[in-house]
Amino acid sequence: MSSSHKIMNFDAIVVGAGIEGSATAYQLAKQKHRTLLLEQFPLPHSRGSSHGQSRIIRCAYEQTFFAHMVLDAMEMWKQLEKETNTNIFKNTGLLVVEDQAPHKSYTQHLNAVKAVRKPYAVYTGSEINDKYAGAVHYEKNYKGMVELGAGLLKADKALRSFQEQFKKFGGIIHDEEGVIEVIPGDIITVTTNKGQYRTKRLVLAVGAWASKMLKPLGLNFPLQIMRVNVCYWKVKTPGVFNGFPCFIDCSAEWPIYGLPSHEYPGMVKVCMHGGHPIASPEDRDLCKNQDDIKKMSQYIQKFMPGLEAKPSIVESCMYTSTPDEIPIIGTYPNYNNLAYVCGLSGTGFKLAPALGKVMCELVTGQPLSHDISPYNPDRFYRKQDTYTDSTSNYRTPMKPAVQAKSKL
Repeated sequence: MSSSHKIMNFDAIVVGAGIEGSATAYQLAKQKHRTLLLEQFPLPHSRGSSHGQSRIIRCAYEQTFFAHMVLDAMEMWKQLEKETNTNIFKNTGLLVVEDQAPHKSYTQHLNAVKAVRKPYAVYTGSEINDKYAGAVHYEKNYKGMVELGAGLLKADKALRSFQEQFKKFGGIIHDEEGVIEVIPGDIITVTTNKGQYRTKRLVLAVGAWASKMLKPLGLNFPLQIMRVNVCYWKVKTPGVFNGFPCFIDCSAEWPIYGLPSHEYPGMVKVCMHGGHPIASPEDRDLCKNQDDIKKMSQYIQKFMPGLEAKPSIVESCMYTSTPDEIPIIGTYPNYNNLAYVCGLSGTGFKLAPALGKVMCELVTGQPLSHDISPYNPDRFYRKQDTYTDSTSNYRTPMKPAVQAKSKL
């Protein structure tokens, strides 16, 4: 870089303007830190994992610690609605079902809802069929539970609200600006394709680009990027799905989930919680595998007779998943002013307000509002035979001369 270019200084920089990065930047700016939010693509865009119009929000999880974080996030979503005068949450309820005894996953979801004292109702398979007659038909061995306070988030409005409020708090967004170098230190240097910055605090929330950003920093995590087919299925008879909730069927290896008509009138969003592994986020549109669509079509033919068995619209998204489908949160060795969040595993959107708050607390040295030990990457490196090879060592500090040259 030419010496004529001015190096700009910030209290904090967040890399990645998806939902996690935007929520983190919002929190930092709200606390009056002069914050820069960097995004490699023109905003808005559909290249990552935060686009689209709907996401499920629920306390029903197999892990209770998720339920507690969602409970906090729900209140923060309400606060964002008030601040921006925007309707983000729609209460639809959430139906959780499972077919085979002992109904382990169903019971775990139910216990999480009980743990945070949210209202719910339980049903047999026959009762579910009666309640949603014409929409679904589950076998008698099914068990079901409806989390009454769950629903959907209007994802595009949620993301835009965080970014707009961030700017109102004095934050600065630079899109079309990819990071090409990060040098940790008490003062962190960030070089992009357009300039150079120095900051006291840095948060990396780069989604599917996490490995490209973190590996040059010596942080090597077991992350798998997946291309996800997002499918919309036409309702056969208008009105049959009126009042139908969001739902999750825990029976299969990859759970099936769905949301009531929102994006496209007369269609229901039904997807598989999983996708097709890809080597790089740039490969997303090269993957043409539709095996999951065939499985979803078979599921709909069997259990959702109210829908056409061929999707009318197929869109794409990406998951970046960990082996246990629990996100990774941590700070750089010896420098707690550099934090990262990655491997959201398809569950990060609903958690974003609470995760953003935690990331802000991490880099500003505040007491943490949530126990983040379940998200610690150490968990993988205590299981050497399962998750690591002889060359992986995420605790290797980056020498000052080594540069992170992952373009974001």
